[in-house]
Order: sequence, then structure tokens, then C-alpha cells
Amino acid sequence: MIYSTRINAIKYGVNEVSTVKRLNELRKVQAMHPRDVENAKTALHYLHYFRLQQNLNQLENNQDVSNEINVYELSKEDRIKLKEALQVAHRMQQVTKISFNRNRVV
Repeated sequence: MIYSTRINAIKYGVNEVSTVKRLNELRKVQAMHPRDVENAKTALHYLHYFRLQQNLNQLENNQDVSNEINVYELSKEDRIKLKEALQVAHRMQQVTKISFNRNRVV
């Protein structure tokens, strides 16, 4: 999701550094639908939240921080949120790929 946002920011001349700010700017230049921007920001926040929770648990247990989310430690509701966030990220990657394949010269 971050890379798709970065690629689109470059494509549309958005100079922001933060992914959330890039998404907001892509909405302003109408490169992304407002609903898609909000879905992407929500998904990004969930992904960061789950990763940070995992990192805190690892630090509390004197383990190396891995940035991997153990889905078996998540509640059912959190697993659903994680799945939805990953689906949003996947859709963004697909849209970016399709967009660039259309403009590709063979």
C-alpha cells in the first residue's frame, strides 16, 4: 500500500513524504476517489497498530522485534480487520499495476 501510494504520488507530482499526506493530496488532485483514500488510510492505521502491538508484546517478553503479526494471537474481530486491511492493500496494488500496464508501450 505504501509503495502504491508512493508510485502514484510520483506519477501525479505529489511531493509529500508521509503516506497519509500523500493520500490526501492524491484525493485533492482527483487521482483517487475519496472513499478509496479513506479506506487506504484506515487500512494503513490498522496495519501499523497490529505491527506495533506485536512489537510491544515481543519487547515485553524480551524477544527480538520481528515486525511480523501473529494472527493466532489476535481476536476474531482483529483478524477480520487485518484481513480487510490486507484486501485494501492488495486492491491498491492491482489498480496501480493496471494503471501502469495501460500506459506501457510495447
